[in-house]
Amino acid sequence: MQEQGVLIYTGNTGSAEQHLNVLEWMKEEFGIRNLPLEIPETFKDWKNFVLNEFKSEKQIVSGFCLNKTEENESFFVAVFRKTTAQRPFELRRTKPQINKNRRTERGMLGKWIKNIEEYTWFEKKGNIYLINPEHENILRIFQQNFQLIKAGLNAGKFAGGDLVPEHELAYSEVLGDQIQKVGLNTEEALKYIRREDFQIDRTVTGWVLISYRNCPLGWAKILSNRINNYYPKEQRMVKDA
Repeated sequence: MQEQGVLIYTGNTGSAEQHLNVLEWMKEEFGIRNLPLEIPETFKDWKNFVLNEFKSEKQIVSGFCLNKTEENESFFVAVFRKTTAQRPFELRRTKPQINKNRRTERGMLGKWIKNIEEYTWFEKKGNIYLINPEHENILRIFQQNFQLIKAGLNAGKFAGGDLVPEHELAYSEVLGDQIQKVGLNTEEALKYIRREDFQIDRTVTGWVLISYRNCPLGWAKILSNRINNYYPKEQRMVKDA
């Protein structure tokens, strides 16, 4: 943020003290000062509108709360200006790691992804993420300097010479046409998303994309003696529809 730049802070919480704790940290970390708010008279006629000075041990913050409810929740707004120059920041640059398994990985991904030559990928905690090659350099810089939470499409994990597909890959437009698909009726689809035993066409084997009325639901793996349901446990339906 540039010197003399303006920061508008907003938040929704039941306690102004929570905001003040954050703002005290921001003041020390970024060198900002609170600006007094000038509120139009028409705003002051709104129900449950409160313009106030919120005090803490270290500072007084001019702000306002809007739509205060019986549960003491409110929308909090305060405005600040940066008073110090931006500290210089230098990106660390390191040599990219050489992946000797790139050709093998491309072959495995090509079984799932159409036009795999149009993508590149990187590994994070065992997961393989597809990205646009144009973003590779800037992504590498981010990885080396920041905590990267998520980038690209999580395709899955390599295991046993194949890809174990991730749930979000089932909804992606990059899936190849060669992927086996099995449609379920309403009863079996509900069993699938509950992670219960369900009936399926056993003439196909291996990984299949489960769908309902041509809408993808997730993955299953059909073996000779059982069906492994890969619908995410944390997303399963626990109540009857």
